[in-house]
Amino acid sequence: MALNTNEVDRVNNISPENVSLLGKNLAINKNELPRSFGLFLNSTEQPLFRDQKIVSAINMSINKKSLVEKILLGYGKELDSLIPFAETIATTYDPEKAAAILEKDGYEKDPDDGLWKKKEKSIVFTITTGDIPELKDSAEFIKQDLRNFGIDTTIQTFDTGSLTQNVLNSRKYEALVFGQIVNTPSNLFAFWHSSERNAPGLNITMYANSTVDGALEKLRKETDEVTRQKLIEVIDAEIQNDMPVIPLFKPVSIEAERNTIYN
Repeated sequence: MALNTNEVDRVNNISPENVSLLGKNLAINKNELPRSFGLFLNSTEQPLFRDQKIVSAINMSINKKSLVEKILLGYGKELDSLIPFAETIATTYDPEKAAAILEKDGYEKDPDDGLWKKKEKSIVFTITTGDIPELKDSAEFIKQDLRNFGIDTTIQTFDTGSLTQNVLNSRKYEALVFGQIVNTPSNLFAFWHSSERNAPGLNITMYANSTVDGALEKLRKETDEVTRQKLIEVIDAEIQNDMPVIPLFKPVSIEAERNTIYN
């Protein structure tokens, strides 16, 4: 209101749903943030995630582009990697290909409940997230997409304090809708090195890969940009192959200012 009535000249961190309230004489800027969100998978709590075929099917049955449009109202972009400095090949939304993967792995779709089953066992898991609208809405969107495909999930939400103390620190979750802030390539160490698997470390999937560990250790010391980029590509390729996380989206920061501001 203050911006629309010229009481202030500029406002940042505007939520997507409030963009429609802005006056027409305002300039709206969108700035990319170093925040990335994904569905982090804990194969220790849920053995299903040790099967890459199942994880691949889950990944291809989530319409990330539609998620960005509906949850972020278009103010963001879909992701196929949580390594922000890598040149990543996009994975398209393809539920038909996902179905073919499961069928080849011996799964059949139950005509009664529509769920994929193998030896009478369904693909079922729990999604945990924080009690924040953006995260809860994303979890609900994923739940619906997966149910339409034939995978059943339940959702658990926790306030920030409980999520940290009772869930993250103890690593007691199967799948977690959560985010990372990575400002520089060196920050990747805290999220993906095996030494960070236990709390208070930030490797929340408890991912361990000796190739990734070695590349992360070299990345912290390397100063040559060409070599650093090669290390980043190695890290990205290994993580994409192992799939400890399903990348989702990157939001943007929305700012608006009066168009009388110059330079």
